[in-house]
Amino acid sequence: MTEPSKLHGNKLLASLAEPLLAAVAERVTVLETARDQVVHRSGEPMDRVTFPLRGLFSLVVADPLGSFTSIATVGREGAIELAPALGSVPAPTEIVCLIAGEIAQMKTEDLRDLIDRSPPFQSSIFRYLGARFVDCVEVSACHRLHPLEARMARCLLTTRDRIEQDEFPCTHELLAGMLGASRPKVTLTIDALEQVGLIRHRRGTMRILDPIGLEAMTCGCYAAIRTAFLAAAVAIG
Repeated sequence: MTEPSKLHGNKLLASLAEPLLAAVAERVTVLETARDQVVHRSGEPMDRVTFPLRGLFSLVVADPLGSFTSIATVGREGAIELAPALGSVPAPTEIVCLIAGEIAQMKTEDLRDLIDRSPPFQSSIFRYLGARFVDCVEVSACHRLHPLEARMARCLLTTRDRIEQDEFPCTHELLAGMLGASRPKVTLTIDALEQVGLIRHRRGTMRILDPIGLEAMTCGCYAAIRTAFLAAAVAIG
């Protein structure tokens, strides 16, 4: 059985009262995840819900030519594959581990039971999904309307918020997929942000040196996303 305290790594699970958290601990499977590991492939049955405890995970849409675009990232603030548990049709996405970490997985039917038993937890789930909706809308608009420097600043700060660290693994190729941009343009943008002292990128590791300055580079999308998730977190807490 998983130690209930271990599940405090996920903010949604940490919102549960101790008796319910202990019951959940008996039903989850905790797994280590490696960078680039595919946690779920598009088309496979979604019979489990994934709660990240550490690391960062991406919902990815791939095309037949092999390119991919990240439509959302999820860290310890949330959960993945919630749609079937709530009676909705799942999105045709793959779930890929971007930053190595740890997940707790629960059968979809067990999550349905948990939601029925705990109205406060149900409220937490819906508030989180509301924040996720804001995230998806803002990112979609941002990709279409705003310059690459602003989009990259938003992406880096959002990653920082998800994992609560200033330094994290990050390659040019990964950023290109997350931003829907070519690798050469991503390289030029990283260089530009480095030259003004906002970030440092060395050997596949990104470090945010000046988060306030980086936030000044963003459009309004980052502020809207951050506000939505902060509101959901306050409700959960």
